[in-house]
Amino acid sequence: MLTIRAAAASDDLAIAQVICATPSTWQPTAAEMRRARETFPPTLRGFALVAEQAGVVVGCASLRNDPSTNEPSRWDASVYVVPLARRAGIGRQLAAALHAALQPRASDTILASTSSLDDAGEHFVQRLGASLVEQRFESRLHPPAIDLTPHDQRTVALAQAGITLTTLAQLGAIADIEQQLYQLEIDAMLDEPTQLLGAPPSFTAWRDEYLGDNALDGVLVAIVGQQAVGLCAHATSGDTLYITTTAVARSWRKHGIATALKVASIAYARQCGMDLRTFNAAANVGILRINAALGFARVATHTRWRLQHDATC
Repeated sequence: MLTIRAAAASDDLAIAQVICATPSTWQPTAAEMRRARETFPPTLRGFALVAEQAGVVVGCASLRNDPSTNEPSRWDASVYVVPLARRAGIGRQLAAALHAALQPRASDTILASTSSLDDAGEHFVQRLGASLVEQRFESRLHPPAIDLTPHDQRTVALAQAGITLTTLAQLGAIADIEQQLYQLEIDAMLDEPTQLLGAPPSFTAWRDEYLGDNALDGVLVAIVGQQAVGLCAHATSGDTLYITTTAVARSWRKHGIATALKVASIAYARQCGMDLRTFNAAANVGILRINAALGFARVATHTRWRLQHDATC
C-alpha cells in the first residue's frame, strides 16, 4: 500500500537516496538535505512530501515559492521516484498531492525541471500536459586540467585599465558594497535572454539566495575605485563548486571582465579542491562561448516546463 505524507527531518537520508537513484548530475547527501531544509531563507514558502511503500520511501516531491523571483504565484515543483518503482502511478499521485496542497494558495503557475539524463522524467512531465518554457545547459570543468597561464596577460590588461579582481571579504570598507552587487545582479537578470524573467527580488531575498550560503572569499568582485563592476558568486554541493551568478555592469561589458571572473572562479575551485559547474540559458550565447573557450564541457540539458494550475486540478 502506498502512503503519501509530509516529509519529516528523519526522512533526509531517504530523500537523498531517492534523488541519487534517479539519473541526475545532482547527488546530494543526507547532510546536504538537512542543511538545505534548515537554512532555507525565512521568506521561502514551500513544503515537501514523501511516498512510502511497505515502510520504504520510494518517491519524494516538493513545491516552493522562491523569493528571488519575487512572484508569489510562481512555484517550482520537483518529483522523484526510484527507477524500480516507476510505471506504478507513484509520480502522478505525488504530483496530484502537490496540486491539492497548492489549491488554497491561489497559485496559477507551477514550473518543473527535467534533465536530459532522465528520458522517463521528461516523458512524465509531458504527459501531465506541461509546455516547454526554456532550456539551460549544465557544464562542468575539472580545474587541475586547465592551464590558466595564458590568461595572466588579461589580468594585467584589466589592472592597467583600473579594474581590480578581488573578493567580497576584502571589501568590507565599502559600506554599500552588497547593495552595489545587488544592483549588478538585477541589471544582469533583466538583460539575460530568458523566458522566465519575473519582477526583481528584494535586496534581502537576493542576499539570502546569493550571499547567505557563501564564504566571502567565494564571492569574486571586479572593482574600479570604490565601484563594483563585476560579480561571480558560488555555492557548494558535496565536492562540487557551482557558479550561481556572473554579472558585469552594463557600461563595463565587452572589456573581458566576465572572462576574467570565470578564470578567477576556476582558480578558486582549484584552491578548494573541487570541480566547477555552471548553468546557463541556452539563449545566452555570449556566456556559453566564454565557457567553451575556458574548457567547460556540457554534461546535461535541463528543460523548464510550465503547468497551469487552477481550482479544478
